[in-house]
Parts: sequence; C-alpha cells; structure tokens
Amino acid sequence: MKKAFILSLLGIAVIATSASAEIKFVNSDSEYEEINTSSSTTLTLSGFDAGKAANTYIVISVASKLKEDDDNPIISVSFNGTPVPSVASEYVNDSYEGWANLYIAPVSGVGDIEVNYLAPTDDEFDAISISVASYSGVKGIGATSRGANDPGGPTELSDSISTTGADSLIVSSLMAAGNSKGSMDGMGDTMVRVDNTEKRLNNGLLETKAPSAGRYSPGADFPGQLRASIVSAELLAK
Repeated sequence: MKKAFILSLLGIAVIATSASAEIKFVNSDSEYEEINTSSSTTLTLSGFDAGKAANTYIVISVASKLKEDDDNPIISVSFNGTPVPSVASEYVNDSYEGWANLYIAPVSGVGDIEVNYLAPTDDEFDAISISVASYSGVKGIGATSRGANDPGGPTELSDSISTTGADSLIVSSLMAAGNSKGSMDGMGDTMVRVDNTEKRLNNGLLETKAPSAGRYSPGADFPGQLRASIVSAELLAK
C-alpha cells in the first residue's frame, strides 16, 4: 500500500513541530485500503507510537468512500483496544458517499489503531483511509464545526469553526475522492500534517493555529476531485 506523508506549508506563518505555544506535535502515520464486498471489515494501523508526554491526545481522521444510504459506514475506532470516541463527522453524497470523521481521545504509549466499518455493497471504487497524529499539552476538546461538503468537482474546500480558547489547535479531517491523485496543500497558515494520497480516496489531517478565540476557516487545495467533505475540532491548550 502506497503512503505519502507530506508537510505542506503555505503563507507567512510558518510552523514546525510545535503548532501553538503549548500544544506540541508528537507523531503521525497513515494507512489505506481499497475494499470490496469480500474484504475484511477492519482496517488496522499497527504499532502507532502516540508518545508518553503529559496530556497527550490522539487525533484520528477516518475517510471513507462507499455506496451506502446516508449512514456513516464507520462502526467504531479504537487505540490499543480502547474505544476512541467520535467528535465530528461530515459527508458528501453524489451516488457515492464520502465521509470525513474525527476521533479524539487522551492516550499514552504504543498501540494498534483499528477501524471497524460496514461492508461495501458493490465491488468498485470503495476505500477506507486512516490518518493519525498525536499531540502533547492538550487539556481537552473545545468547539467543533458543522462541517462542509462539495459534490461538484471541487479543487479546494474549507470549513468554518469558532474557537473558544487561547493558543488552541484546530484539527480537520478532509476527504476528497474521485479520479485524480496528488498532494493536498493547506490554505493560509494551515499545515497538512498527514496527506494520505491515493487514487480513489484522499485523506488529509489538517492543522490550523488558533492563537485567540475567534472564527477560522481551515481547508486545503487539492487536484480536481468528484466530491469532498471536511469537519473540524478545537484542541485546547493545557
């Protein structure tokens, strides 16, 4: 399985491994699978090292592209056998459904990430993707967005979220699916922490600095796709 781990920085507010005054990036990884009706209904990313620093949180972006009937195909997500709760999701429907999902929880150490999902209803063009990152110095989850989607052949998509704290970090799950592949580029001061780029399904885990409470528009540019969806959440600094 081909993976691409790309850090794309645009704009003048350049950041490295520390995305805010308090919240610090620890690690990232991704996994991808094209699926059919006879596939296993579990996708596993083995041995992810989230780190052992104080107040470490894991952020898991799960993107899916399946033919379903308005139901989220993701059943559950776990880290080292412990469930990771869903905090936000958004989908786009244009004969295929493309879901962007965010799962966030405090964790520590090394463990497998497992995503359980519904079996697809046909044998063409279906896929599941995991993008994960861990951060230290997080005290909890703040605001979440309503999400956004575009079924009209987009080349970019942005969300809208109003944060509540100082020195927060906005994390976004971006799903883009269609016929093209190529890396995502963050808009403004957004960083693409993990860019899991495949032919059938692109999964971007985005970061956006939020130094003060207010409205932000995280998003990314990408090669033309048939559909895209995005959803975001705020990590509060310790």
